[in-house]
Amino acid sequence: MNVQGRVRQATEADVPAILDLLTHFERPREFLRPRYEEDPTYRPRQSFVWEEDGRMLAHVRVYEQTLRLPATTVTVAGIGNVVTHREHRRRGYNRRVLDAALADAAHRGFAYSLLWTNSPFVYERHGYGAAPEQVVTGVAAAPDGSLPANARPVVVRPFEITDLPAVARLYEQVHGQRPGTVVRDQPYWRANLAFRREEPGDFLLALDGDALVGYVRTRRDGTALEVTELTSASTAAARHLLTVAAAPVGGRVTGRLPESAIGLLDAAPHVEESWRLMGRPLRIDNLAAALRDSRPDTHPDLSVHPAGGRDVLLRTPTTAPTAPIGPGLLTALLLWGAADRLEPHLATRPDAPLLRSLFPRQDGVLWQADSF
Repeated sequence: MNVQGRVRQATEADVPAILDLLTHFERPREFLRPRYEEDPTYRPRQSFVWEEDGRMLAHVRVYEQTLRLPATTVTVAGIGNVVTHREHRRRGYNRRVLDAALADAAHRGFAYSLLWTNSPFVYERHGYGAAPEQVVTGVAAAPDGSLPANARPVVVRPFEITDLPAVARLYEQVHGQRPGTVVRDQPYWRANLAFRREEPGDFLLALDGDALVGYVRTRRDGTALEVTELTSASTAAARHLLTVAAAPVGGRVTGRLPESAIGLLDAAPHVEESWRLMGRPLRIDNLAAALRDSRPDTHPDLSVHPAGGRDVLLRTPTTAPTAPIGPGLLTALLLWGAADRLEPHLATRPDAPLLRSLFPRQDGVLWQADSF
């Protein structure tokens, strides 16, 4: 098809038009406005647009994040706010802006890219693979709202903006070594709070005297409370927070929790897989450097090589190379290591022992509070 138009990076003057275009998500303009006008981390160059006859018809934004791996970090290009004008869809505009955004991110050194989607087949064409996130559903307390017997008598109250320094310190204390969590500086925190727009009851703190010992961030998901982040210095405080937060819905809780948090729920919680998270390498050299830094004592000479398409294979000087690893499995190994949920994908691979050695099981989590 002969398409007359161009892809370009946005400028400050384009932000109003971007917000108008984002209403084609079938959501009001105000819903996404804070992500652009109140986000101190946003730069218009992070937006790529398709322009035709002076009209903006498609858009994608790159959310620049740093994720923790064991002993190191990795730079990630988060893909979000992908939208095409409803009257101009199925013309390849999304493909063009996404290709341009990914090429720019690779040129700027981003090692990896992540996104969440309900249409995985769209992004498979761009080299992404789906990784199984673990969604846990259970009960944090009895339906009458009574507290667990071992709950510590902490005070629970809503978050206030003056609490941010203490909240940020606790986040670093609890998650500073947890794979998958985002490195959050003060501008990131301010941006995150602006576009999450949590109600007072959605962000609760647990205080032991004057000391902050935990907090939980949530949103209502039908008849359950979805936990978007849980950060606590003690198990008792975490259980207390979940109990208080979920009391209005009979204690029913759901969320993408790390393995260590599943035991906070009573009885036998239900665990299922979600395949909305997708990832792919962008710069193999920078990914290889991050993997070597993450295992400096055991695998300082690990190398990563292309293996056709977006697959890679790993090699060490003392082992045979792995079989090709698809982007979905690689994403899961980076975030969670060889966790139980990956055993069905590993068990039939001849290189399973090596992969378990390269990616030991880890208590990782990518909090939904950091989604884009």
